[in-house]
Amino acid sequence: MVAGGLSVIAATTKPRGTVGGNPTKFTINKESGYPYIMGRTMSGGRVVHRQYYGAKNAYESWVTVHSIGPVKSLGPLEVEKQPVTFSGGAATGTYADHMWLHEQLGACPESTAMAGPLGDFPGWSASSKLSGLAADLWTLKFDDKGKKFPTGVPQRGRVVEGVYVYDPRQDSTYPGGSGACRIGNEATYVWSENPALHALTWAYGRIQNGILIAGGGLPITGIDVAPFVEWANTCEVNNWKVGGVVYTADDDSWDVLKMIAQAGGGEVMPVGALLSCTFSAPRVSIGLITSKDITGTVDAPGSASRRQRRNTVIPRVRLESHGWEMVPLEAVSIPNYVTIDGGRRPKEVILPLVQSEDQGVQLALYDVLNARELDPIVLPCKVYALGYRPGDCLTVDIPEASLINREVIVREREIEAGNFGVTLTCRSEDSAKHPFALGTTGAPPPTPDLTIPEYIPPPGPPRTVHFMTTYEGAAFAIAGSTETTISTNAITATIDDARVFSLPATTITGLTAGEFYGVFYEIATGAFVADIQPATAKMASDAYVFIGWQGTQVAGGGGTYPVSPTPPGGYGGGGRNPYEQER
Repeated sequence: MVAGGLSVIAATTKPRGTVGGNPTKFTINKESGYPYIMGRTMSGGRVVHRQYYGAKNAYESWVTVHSIGPVKSLGPLEVEKQPVTFSGGAATGTYADHMWLHEQLGACPESTAMAGPLGDFPGWSASSKLSGLAADLWTLKFDDKGKKFPTGVPQRGRVVEGVYVYDPRQDSTYPGGSGACRIGNEATYVWSENPALHALTWAYGRIQNGILIAGGGLPITGIDVAPFVEWANTCEVNNWKVGGVVYTADDDSWDVLKMIAQAGGGEVMPVGALLSCTFSAPRVSIGLITSKDITGTVDAPGSASRRQRRNTVIPRVRLESHGWEMVPLEAVSIPNYVTIDGGRRPKEVILPLVQSEDQGVQLALYDVLNARELDPIVLPCKVYALGYRPGDCLTVDIPEASLINREVIVREREIEAGNFGVTLTCRSEDSAKHPFALGTTGAPPPTPDLTIPEYIPPPGPPRTVHFMTTYEGAAFAIAGSTETTISTNAITATIDDARVFSLPATTITGLTAGEFYGVFYEIATGAFVADIQPATAKMASDAYVFIGWQGTQVAGGGGTYPVSPTPPGGYGGGGRNPYEQER
């Protein structure tokens, strides 16, 4: 079903980056198919009927389709980029008695046909309803003095709020949804500029009178809806919108779907017999792949190829402030990458359905950052990895392949029937790129590679400690270089070399006010000495590490005694501590 509806056998490459013609121009093209408007954008419209009539052919009417309907609104008509007001269908002001306009939003069916100022005219009658199409009928009257239209038929356009979409979150029949929105019932659809919802609705298709007139035509059972819902939430958080016009004949339906996905930082792809999607967003790892899960040879690039690694991006978007034309934004360079790459390596990213500067920069940065990730990382896994899907984040810990606790995003999943396994094709994932691309931090992540991180061995088992003190009445806990555990009848410390630790005098009976230090060093295998001296006598060598007092208990005499206020039983005088222990 997926292959038949959207030709998703084709690789999930980037879209062409263009749409058929310029949607801001008032054009005539009988082979263009239907225009389809998403979000809010300027439309010149496609002319489907043009006729001169009346006395001396003084009247000229243009029937123009703006979009498959129904749409939310057709904005004011702009002639030569200036809005024209109408009253009862007739222009007021400059074009009074020389311009008329009637319109429809594209209901299916329409109750009445649009009418010109003189009623029917050749090729147009009351039966010419154009049901299901948002359109207008624009009529001009020849100005024999040449003051109204000195350059001939003027350029026209209008800002249109486009089609409605299906939102599963507002469908009470969808798990977790709430509302009256229902798939296939366009009367219940909602208006939105959310790219994920437009992608989902386009994949399902626009059906009128039982005929698919636009989109993929997939049954809802052929679409993995849950990722689209998650994607829609992400688009709302990031304020990512889709806006523009595509054409049913000029633009391939699969390419249109990819362009819509591109506007939301996403990609669409087949997963089994379903159409699914993935998108740029911070993710949490949901699984671990280790060496024991691998059935074959792991293939991972050492770094992204130089051809793919770019450090400067030039987004190209459509801006209302520039007459709704496609314009390049200012180049955005990442200085850290420019230094690493030895110079600027620019790349233009065309975003035909994006109409925001900030969104264009964010998506273009994601394009650059994703291209520097390690891709592809091929993991031939045992069959239980079949539960992972494209878009899932996993942690890969395979030291033999220099993949040590590396997070990856699953890009493709292929079942290996011959060896009863599954191959996951992944891309490395650095979570630091998300705040950078979205502008919440100015620090770009380092370029990923397979550099092996420094290996720090885990601490060994606790060593037996034999200790004594040369300071009368001193009771203290030994603070080790790696860890210290104080428990019943024992002080356990892992000590690698000499250490210096401080003892607050207020917690030790027998020490006068002031700060004291204990010098802890090894005198024989398994035997250590701790000397307490006043602060003025401490050893100030760079070889010593100063650490604070740890613990509030000491071991001795077959029991554990609190240090403060006063250890019971006394300690005897001088020399060896009577509570010396060895375990």
